[in-house]
Amino acid sequence: MFSTGAAIQIMTLLGKIAIADTEKFTDVLGTVGDTWIQSTVIRDLENKLRDLMNFDIFSIRTNIVQNTINLSSSGQLNGNNKITIGNFLDNTTVYMGKYLGNNLYVDSMFHFSLQDGNVNDVSAAKGLLFQPEFGMELELPIVNIRWNMAPNIEALMNGEYVPSNSLTLSWKFVF
Repeated sequence: MFSTGAAIQIMTLLGKIAIADTEKFTDVLGTVGDTWIQSTVIRDLENKLRDLMNFDIFSIRTNIVQNTINLSSSGQLNGNNKITIGNFLDNTTVYMGKYLGNNLYVDSMFHFSLQDGNVNDVSAAKGLLFQPEFGMELELPIVNIRWNMAPNIEALMNGEYVPSNSLTLSWKFVF
C-alpha cells in the first residue's frame, strides 16, 4: 500500500481526475460512482434520447450518486427529514442543441438545483429549482450573432420584469 504522501503525489501527477481534491473515502466513492453512471447508463440514455428527438447534441450531467452518499452520510435518509427528488437531482444539467440548416443553431440548457429554505416555494417544485436558458446562433460569412435568454422564473411569477437577454457578436480572422 502507498503512504499518504505517496498517494498525494500520485494524485497530483494524475491531476486528481477521478477523485478531485477529496480526502474522505465517501467523496472518492461518490465521484467514481458518478463517473461510472455517467459513462454507462447516462450515455446510453443520452444516445437514445438524441436519436428519438433528432437532436444534434444532447447531454445530461448529474451527481446523483454523490448526492445520495451525502444524504446518507449526513443522516438525512435515516431521520424524519423530508426527502424529495430535488435532493437526488441537485446540480443536474440537461443540454440540447439542434442545427436548423447549415447556419442556424438553436440550443437550450436546463439546470436543476436544490433550493435552500422553503421547500414549498412557488418557484421550486418539491424543492427543485428550475433554471432554463435558451439560445440561438446565426453564423454569417463575416460575423456570428448569438442571442441568449435566461429568464428569472421567480421574478416572472411575481410579475416583475428582469432583463434576461443578451446579444453577442463574434468573429474570427484567418491569416
